[in-house]
Amino acid sequence: MTYEANVCGAIFDFAAYLTTMDDEYTVGAQHNAARMADEVKRFLAKRGMHGNDANVFGWQDVGLPRTAEFHPDDRATDITGMER
Repeated sequence: MTYEANVCGAIFDFAAYLTTMDDEYTVGAQHNAARMADEVKRFLAKRGMHGNDANVFGWQDVGLPRTAEFHPDDRATDITGMER
């Protein structure tokens, strides 16, 4: 399986995990990202991972195809709201 397939699979798996939650909340630019970061940590723990060494910014630089819409500034902020 390719690296791209693994990344895509993880994203879909996380999205599916979110749909199993009992409560709901809004995610967006006007909302605190800490809750989403907490859900990512819970998801990783359920999958037996900790995420301490997550390659938050560099994973896009390992040979995934670029699209015309991609711009490096698209990844200027990580999930915790910290600027790179």
